[in-house]
Amino acid sequence: MKKNTILKVIAASVAILFYQATTNRAIAQGAYVTAGMGYNLAAGSILLGFNSTDNGVTSSETTVSGSLGKGISFGAGFGYMFTKNVGAELGFSYLSGSTYTFTSTETEPFSNGSLTSVSKIKGKLMRIAPAIKITAGEKLKPYAKFGVVIGLMPKADEDRTTSGMGISLNSTDRYSGGTSIGWTGALGMDLNLSSMFSIFLELNTITQSWSPGKDEYTRPEYDYSLGYPIQITKTGTITYVKTDTGKPDEETKGYVPFSSFGVHAGIKISFGGAAAATEKK
Repeated sequence: MKKNTILKVIAASVAILFYQATTNRAIAQGAYVTAGMGYNLAAGSILLGFNSTDNGVTSSETTVSGSLGKGISFGAGFGYMFTKNVGAELGFSYLSGSTYTFTSTETEPFSNGSLTSVSKIKGKLMRIAPAIKITAGEKLKPYAKFGVVIGLMPKADEDRTTSGMGISLNSTDRYSGGTSIGWTGALGMDLNLSSMFSIFLELNTITQSWSPGKDEYTRPEYDYSLGYPIQITKTGTITYVKTDTGKPDEETKGYVPFSSFGVHAGIKISFGGAAAATEKK
């Protein structure tokens, strides 16, 4: 089944459930809101860059792998328990990705001068996650959630600095656009502090990839029009396309992961309590 079809089915199901919740008086008090934060580790890692050294005699190189989904996230959500054990939740979150750093050092064996290049890349995005929630228990309530995750305004920033031996060069890439849709699942626990307030702790995983739509870049170049080199900064935009037609400002689409697994904690406020969702008036 295509992603668009899956997304439409789940979105329609959640919409129907919320409509029933707002029109059925018998379950009129099962709503709740959540707020929290967490930390995500990389999942579905790919090769992002290298750390290397070269002194003209010996050299070494190590790979750096990761996912742009690694980092701190902040979230909130709205949910509704249609019965004591089954509900739906619409989550919103913002990911502030961790920074990956790659360093390359080349040393001239005779002059003892060295040239060092440092690259840094990090990602960020907002997410919407409609999900189904299944829970049990009374005061201590284990639960499971599963659904889709939709990335909004995904971005990645890459900065490079090269310095040494009288050279200082800087370049940037600002990746944006494109779509990012994936899956999310979580196992957690609600601890009821009162009929209205509870705290939660959950382990969650997100499987999500992203193909940027464009790269707005700056590059250091040299202008020789006056007979000697003058350093200038070139700016431009590369558009990523499915089929590369050979145009200088187009490149073939590539994918990077925003996948992660992490721990999230926060507070939950229930309006009437989950158990009230099954009470008859």
